Amino acid sequence: MKNKLAAAVLAFFLGGFGVHKFYLGRPFMGLLYLLFCWTGIPSFISVIEAVILLISSEEQFHLKYNTQYLLAANLNPGLTPAPAPSSNKSVAEQLEDLNELHVKGTITDKEFERLKSKLIG
Repeated sequence: MKNKLAAAVLAFFLGGFGVHKFYLGRPFMGLLYLLFCWTGIPSFISVIEAVILLISSEEQFHLKYNTQYLLAANLNPGLTPAPAPSSNKSVAEQLEDLNELHVKGTITDKEFERLKSKLIG
């Protein structure tokens, strides 16, 4: 599970190379930062992103970057539940979150069907 403070520190100190983007599961953006690191533009942007990460709420951060972990914790009672605002969501809301993960490509078709059947059944 990704940590907000760790992401902000990485963005502030190593953001010019896109390290925070790789950490947050955005490898394409990380590669762009790495390709353009010589211009200094990614460094400037990453400092702004570090501030944004620090001032964002924990709920916003978890919903944006830890959705797959939160969903897995809700569907698998054996896992340690993560602190999440989504723990009180209805089945319909959880299905919407699951579909969003599937559309984004975060989870595979097979995993989507397995998690969907757990939610419904």
